Amino acid sequence: MKEFRPYEPKEKVEGEVKVSVGPGGLPAKAIVARLDGRARVEFRGGGGDLRKSEEYYCNETSVLYQNASVSSIPVGNYSYPFAFTLPAKIPSSFEGELGWVRYRLEVRIVDGDDDASAANRCHDDSPPLAQSFLTVLNPLDLNTLPAAKQMQKSRAQKHFCSLCCRNGPLSVVATLAKSGFAARERIRLVAKIDNRSRVDVGRVYVKLVKLTSFYADGEVRIGDSTVTGAAGEVNVGPGDCSVWRNEEMVVPFGAPTSYLRYCNSIDVEYWIEIKVGPSGPHSSLELNVPVIIGTVPIPNMARRRVDAVKPAAATAAAKKLKENAMKALAARSVGTSERASTSLMSPN
Repeated sequence: MKEFRPYEPKEKVEGEVKVSVGPGGLPAKAIVARLDGRARVEFRGGGGDLRKSEEYYCNETSVLYQNASVSSIPVGNYSYPFAFTLPAKIPSSFEGELGWVRYRLEVRIVDGDDDASAANRCHDDSPPLAQSFLTVLNPLDLNTLPAAKQMQKSRAQKHFCSLCCRNGPLSVVATLAKSGFAARERIRLVAKIDNRSRVDVGRVYVKLVKLTSFYADGEVRIGDSTVTGAAGEVNVGPGDCSVWRNEEMVVPFGAPTSYLRYCNSIDVEYWIEIKVGPSGPHSSLELNVPVIIGTVPIPNMARRRVDAVKPAAATAAAKKLKENAMKALAARSVGTSERASTSLMSPN
């Protein structure tokens, strides 16, 4: 593909396949293009058995060239346009440790003697002549989710022991004005720290955590990863109370949206993890605040936005996701004929 931009559901994917045939011709009775969209999850189960799950979202073919009366395409340069329309209810592209959602354009040569149609003979049992991955972004409008507009308030407390005596609690109340955030948006967190213990509090750590669940054959594997984080200094002595505000965390562009809608084998959730660090050997007080990550922000609430996303940022994110998919399939080599070279090109 010439352009690495995200596509949305119901959008038309158009382009052309260019074929350059060298001396001797290209053995082919047909050239077929296919758009394939699917999710795959794979991991080892509790007994060591391989667990797999696969879902299909689109599998469309288009016969670009077909001539049953000849056995090869003569020398020359050829261009074959193609067009596919993405379905309405499909998940966004996703790359995870145990699973993925990918959309692939591929071109295959049909050169057998079977009388069946070229489209029906386009299978996965041989490497394609050329392929390219699309990045699909299914928008998640936070304005359509009542939970995204709700204020979040979480509480936690912890007692410390000193010389076999139990101190009063260290308590934290974390507040968010809303629960939904979009890419490039600041997460404005307020934490009220009430220190009724006998230890000093000096640090606050916050991070946005992504929780991904992978489902296959009745089992689930869950993994978490830090998306972004921040830290700050506080000075809350015994008996003191302080308010800590953070505006440093920004939702990165390209972060997968919550839920990964229309995918039944992969689920994505987010929360903000807060740690309040006391002095000495004591462990931190921790609490989690669930949040929703979408693509369309809530405009009628107080928020601070980073500079608008430039087209180049969207292009870079789409290109990066495509490169990851290509690397994951590097073991499956793309067939290259000595007699022909093929490329996928898209003007849109």
